[in-house]
Amino acid sequence: MNAASSDEDEEEDGLRTRLGRKYVRLPCGLICVAEHLAASAARDAPDKSGGMVRQASEELATWICRHASMLSSFDSAIELGAGVGLVSIVLAKLGVSRVIATDGNARLARLIQKNAARNGIEASQLQAVTFRWEHEPDALLASVGRAGLCSPLVLASDVLYSSDDSHFDPLEGALRALVARGGCRLVVFSWHVRNCNEEGFLPRLKDLGKVSTVWRSHGLPCDDALPSSGEAAIHQWRLTHTGTWAIATLEVFGGPALRPPASTRARQPSPCVDRGCSSAYTMRCVKTVPRATSEGSTL
Repeated sequence: MNAASSDEDEEEDGLRTRLGRKYVRLPCGLICVAEHLAASAARDAPDKSGGMVRQASEELATWICRHASMLSSFDSAIELGAGVGLVSIVLAKLGVSRVIATDGNARLARLIQKNAARNGIEASQLQAVTFRWEHEPDALLASVGRAGLCSPLVLASDVLYSSDDSHFDPLEGALRALVARGGCRLVVFSWHVRNCNEEGFLPRLKDLGKVSTVWRSHGLPCDDALPSSGEAAIHQWRLTHTGTWAIATLEVFGGPALRPPASTRARQPSPCVDRGCSSAYTMRCVKTVPRATSEGSTL
């Protein structure tokens, strides 16, 4: 459940921004973040989507909480397109010792650092940096502090949003550059199905590792991918999936086997079935009552 408190103003470099605080209730606790609600000028204004908590970020944060025993074993993590920093803050709260939250917008990077402090997280544990996908990751990896190696965990939520694939190349290039430096074991993506091209992004990286869809909202089966052909089948898929959310992983080749701790591997009785979710990181299917979301749908 989310609840907004009083707004506040922030002024930086002559640009006044309206901030609102949002409380995000997750299985592992309550997180408070400030959001950019409005800016007084268009010049250098905060990104209208990245400056607010999106539902895909909340879903990824929830998934992380439910896999805390696995993901907290990573010693560091990188978040791409972190926005206001919700996912990075959750990782730090769960004990990941070094989290690098990145965004291409320098103002958002500064807001992330403030949001971390709001939640009692020191800059020595969570550092927000500006990183654009088309740039080399040397400065980013220097912040990670693993002698030039990538963090073993890389995450991104709601960074797939254009109606075509035009922004896929820079993002793919950034991920390939990070994986090429060594050290990366797991990439986790969450997205809102808007244009139905989001499904095709992670499979572009299947030469780097095993790609698996590990969770879908609304009780949809994980293996219900967008059909590659058949106009009627594609149309039906769009009707069913548009407006839902999904999470997928890339388990990078060459790293240690990614398995959950023994205490979490045994399947427990469940009122429904995973239906095709085959990764070690698949969330066990649980029946829930549909709830209203901030993007006008239900979950």
